[in-house]
Amino acid sequence: MRKAVDWTGTLLRLAVGLAGCTPAATEQPPAAPTGRYEGTLTYRGAELPVVLNLTQDTVSRSVQLLLRTPAAPPYSRWFDSVAYQAPALTARLPGGSRLALREEPNFLTGTVWLNDTLRAELVAVRRGTPDLPSYAVIRASGQPAARSFVPLDTVQRRPALLLWAAPGGFGAACGWADWLARQGMVVTVAAPGAQPDSVAARQLSAALQLLRNYGAAGVDSGRVGVWAAGSGGRAALLAVAAGARPAGLIVQGAALAGPDQAWLRSRGRRGLRRPVLGLYGGRDTALNVPESSQLLRKAVAGQPQSGVKVYALANGALLLPAPADSVRRWPLPPADLAPSLWEWLSGLRSGR
Repeated sequence: MRKAVDWTGTLLRLAVGLAGCTPAATEQPPAAPTGRYEGTLTYRGAELPVVLNLTQDTVSRSVQLLLRTPAAPPYSRWFDSVAYQAPALTARLPGGSRLALREEPNFLTGTVWLNDTLRAELVAVRRGTPDLPSYAVIRASGQPAARSFVPLDTVQRRPALLLWAAPGGFGAACGWADWLARQGMVVTVAAPGAQPDSVAARQLSAALQLLRNYGAAGVDSGRVGVWAAGSGGRAALLAVAAGARPAGLIVQGAALAGPDQAWLRSRGRRGLRRPVLGLYGGRDTALNVPESSQLLRKAVAGQPQSGVKVYALANGALLLPAPADSVRRWPLPPADLAPSLWEWLSGLRSGR
């Protein structure tokens, strides 16, 4: 039997090969200031603790950078293609995430854009060698806005999740993927462009099937779920009602209205018979939250491990605004969001 360690090595080589081209021997780039850095991101006077791991492959010389925000998973970012030209270090991701840092003696400083509008200042001091990676990040061939996060342990059959990001939400989706992959799940993040719901539903179904067939990563085809946000939430419901069969479905911010009640009732009774978790931010201005959440509640009523939760003070990204007091804070997820997600995913992880 082929051992798990075989594909682990393969994934590492793929991650290196996809992260950047091997430069010519006569044009070797300079060694990056690799290491584990600790510091803060500062946004409008509020500080958020960060850990930054900077690594460089000894053969391809490609540089990878993981910026982790332990208190807020949506702000973590994995930059798998980093440009370093001493002392400048730059990187970007689809969806507006990018950084421009400068190497100083034993620390890094500069600017991090977590999306097109959220700009923060970084100061991080080197604290030693970089942490060993717990997963590989692999880009889908020909799809710049797609990544697979694959744990590097020796587990041969593992659960997986297709994370269908909202428009502009690719960076935050990668942050959640980092959190999930470190806990042993294979996660594929996709960021489809604007398109009709019917087209998005077919694309989501195809991506779900591809993840089910990801045998090289040890994916258990019977334990593959979907987390779809924004317009993707509605597309995911349509896909499931039309015959897609994820092991579970997280729907974040799905816009539903009165005319949807008929297909949710007639087709949903057959197609939605699987665990569904609906998540809404009460201050999401892109949809009618009371109407949408109520329609989804009716569609999943009576189904095991299913329900709908509305975070009254959160926005569409499920972030609570900073309070209007003297203590400045970052917009953070509700305290119970990550524990609630992990508890709901326990069924996916165990195969129940």
